[in-house]
Amino acid sequence: ILRERIMDILQKLDGFCEPVSQFWRNNEDGPPYPGPNQTWHDRVDITFCFEDTAIFYGVCACFWLLATLKFTCGETGRPVIPFNWLNVSKIVLVTVPFASALVELVHIVKDGIASPVGVAYFQYLTPPILMVTMVVAGLVTYQERKLGLRSSALMTVLWLSLAGYSCLKLRTILLIGEDTHKIMNTLLLSTFSIELFVYALQLVLVLFPEPQSPYVYTTEEDIKHCPEEDATFLSVLTWWWLNRILWLGWKRPLKHSDLDDLNSKDKSRVIAPCFQKHWDTEMRKAGLLSRRLPLVGLTQPSSINTEHLYSSLD
Repeated sequence: ILRERIMDILQKLDGFCEPVSQFWRNNEDGPPYPGPNQTWHDRVDITFCFEDTAIFYGVCACFWLLATLKFTCGETGRPVIPFNWLNVSKIVLVTVPFASALVELVHIVKDGIASPVGVAYFQYLTPPILMVTMVVAGLVTYQERKLGLRSSALMTVLWLSLAGYSCLKLRTILLIGEDTHKIMNTLLLSTFSIELFVYALQLVLVLFPEPQSPYVYTTEEDIKHCPEEDATFLSVLTWWWLNRILWLGWKRPLKHSDLDDLNSKDKSRVIAPCFQKHWDTEMRKAGLLSRRLPLVGLTQPSSINTEHLYSSLD
């Protein structure tokens, strides 16, 4: 019963992909998935339609959702990062897939007018979705610059996903070989090659952290810079930024002088005001506004230098 339901769903999706390809199977006689007696070489490969719909639409939809959540987040408390060659290059590069998608859309619309039967429905949707994704990517890059984020987990995942999707599509093109022109003409192959190159280039750029903002507040206590602040998302994800201290600790016992400074976002002068803000809110609800600075037992915060107090706690 499950197999029949799957077949029924796939047949309905085939109408969305015809006449370019079918949703999953590459030929009408083959099964939608490998049979029990098939080997790796006999395995039925996925189609262009599946790649441009299920995979590509899924990546873009997840990115839109996460980008919306990022835009709704408040300030990070970090100083803004001025425009530099890195963030400007990222913003400029997103215009290239946008332009190529626009060219694809115009070309497909012209083909649809000349021969409506020869264009599949998904071909009309893929270029606009890519255009919207690139616009959102540019806005996210600009917003993260204003928020002072030196590395972006969201953009790293986006470019990694789009590069993986493009590599999968390139593999399908190579498997089809000489029959590729039946599905993609020279123009579509050219725009796809450009998009693949941009995705790979963007993936390389996100491996470099943004330069530190010149507006970062530092004190004399900030003796040794924390390497975590210069780490990219992939470096933090793999704990690569800890290699120096781990290697040093493996060679000999660590000393206090070997340790780096605390990450600025984890210092008390950053955390304590945020805590105080929420504490005051709770005290206001309870009608106890006179109770300030509960951690040090003080009731009159205006009489002391709270910034100096928070810094001394580090």
